Amino acid sequence: MLQDMKKAFDSVNLDLLKLTLQRIKIPVLGQSFILDLFDKRQTRIITALGLTEAITAGDGIEQGEVISPLIWRIFYDPLLTKIKKSARLGYEMEVSWQEDLTKKRRRSQKIR
Repeated sequence: MLQDMKKAFDSVNLDLLKLTLQRIKIPVLGQSFILDLFDKRQTRIITALGLTEAITAGDGIEQGEVISPLIWRIFYDPLLTKIKKSARLGYEMEVSWQEDLTKKRRRSQKIR
């Protein structure tokens, strides 16, 4: 699995976010508050000619919102936990580099 972090917050579907908030037993009022922050939000873009007309943003959570990193973590926690607990999931990577360019000796390190 790869996650393009530039688009990480855009990948949070609001319908699934609601189910996620229900799963961790956030009170209904709290769920509504969080979902209303991101649902049908309007945005304008600053250009050299001034602000554009307002447009309705698509699905996802607002990258600049203070609560967004926490919401992203709550949303992806089940997946990240499953990957961490399973020996068959995840990845293993090996990096090799030459420490001293004047010598032929190389060093490597495995990352899991």
